Amino acid sequence: MEKDCKSINHIPEAATNDVASKPENEIRVELVSVEVVGEDTPHKHSNKYEAWGVIALLSLVVWVICLTYLAFNNQSVNGLLALIGSSALFFYSICQMSFISSDERIDNTI
Repeated sequence: MEKDCKSINHIPEAATNDVASKPENEIRVELVSVEVVGEDTPHKHSNKYEAWGVIALLSLVVWVICLTYLAFNNQSVNGLLALIGSSALFFYSICQMSFISSDERIDNTI
């Protein structure tokens, strides 16, 4: 047991040698400039895609209003026509949004 304690406290000579711990050649690095390549902002949709999205949202709002109106006034032909028209406009605008190509959505025109 005494022998183990002595070996733990024993420091080898190579570790205390100053010549062994210093490298012969020093490497120095200097940072001159940093260049950032690419964009860090997400791509924005094109105006056409956003316009069809707004049309779809507004037609959905009109659809909900017409449905509420028809709930209280069952015999309104104008409310029924507005409901059908807003439904058709909603589905048409969703189709137009899906037909816009992905390059056109994020403005990748060359």
